[in-house]
Amino acid sequence: MKYTPQTREELQDLVNNLSINLGDIDTSKITDMSGLFRGTQRTDFSGIENWDVSNVEKMYGMFREATSFNQDISKWNVSKVRDMACMFEDATSFNQDISKWNVSKVEYMNGMFFGARAFNQPIGGWDVGNVKYMIGMFKEAISFNQPIGKWNVSNVKDMSSMFERAESFNQPIGDWNVRNVVDMINMFREAESFNQDISKWDVSNVRDMFAMFKEAESFNADLSDWNVSKVEDMNYMFNGATSFNQDISKWDVSNVKNMAAMFARAESFNADISKWNVSKVWNMDGMFEDAKTFNADISKWDVGNVKDMDSMFLGAKSFNQDLSNWDISGVEYIDDETKDLISNGCGNVRRV
Repeated sequence: MKYTPQTREELQDLVNNLSINLGDIDTSKITDMSGLFRGTQRTDFSGIENWDVSNVEKMYGMFREATSFNQDISKWNVSKVRDMACMFEDATSFNQDISKWNVSKVEYMNGMFFGARAFNQPIGGWDVGNVKYMIGMFKEAISFNQPIGKWNVSNVKDMSSMFERAESFNQPIGDWNVRNVVDMINMFREAESFNQDISKWDVSNVRDMFAMFKEAESFNADLSDWNVSKVEDMNYMFNGATSFNQDISKWDVSNVKNMAAMFARAESFNADISKWNVSKVWNMDGMFEDAKTFNADISKWDVGNVKDMDSMFLGAKSFNQDLSNWDISGVEYIDDETKDLISNGCGNVRRV
């Protein structure tokens, strides 16, 4: 028996009926397949490879949490699809070749392979020129390590968490045009293999680099020429990036407000950042905590706006610079170890 659903709801009822073979469903009228197999109990997906998806525009979360899904859908015509966000999120078995898909109209790929732990297919030839959002695209896609360096990402606005915990990924993406990207929050967080040259990236429009390289243990690439003048948050940026020790002395950090734990546990870091303008920073909580090598002269920093210095140098065993000229009259939170490093009056400091 053939079924010809006219709406997404009708199609949903059909796929939920495990007695119906997917090959008996004519999907040519369907434009929205969002969430169709989310968390499905179905284990037999035979016939889906022949679905006519040529009119579909939305595939948001289509196979989300479909942990058994691993059917060949390589021949699907997805040329009208605009939304593939979360399409294979937590589809932990999926690892099919979809390299020939025409994704040229897709605008949303955020979370597309988030938690797709098995996926590792060659999608480097995809035309992603219309994609605006790649938030968490390969987050926790622990097997993925394909060359995607030729992608045109010039329209992407947000790359937050794109490779977060993508522990195998280490491909050259240094030629990417990231000029339109505003957020790089957690972009390479815990991407433990990544160590590629991204020195030429134009990050001049990025405003948030929170935890960008946090616990990216292998990363130690040149970032000296990055224009970070619009960045406001560098909180946790190199926290636990144990290999990182590059010259970032020329960085314009004059708009940064939060540097909490920025170099905490960055055990190798000892670069000259003496000329940084940190006058807008209010939070330096744990900034160099357990940064065991750091001993740069930061005595001329203007820390007049800092409110929080709690644990700033806790465990920074090498640090012994004279900071007695720092004005910490506005500091509200400070630990004893940091207090001991700063010998000019602490009368206005309130301990935690």
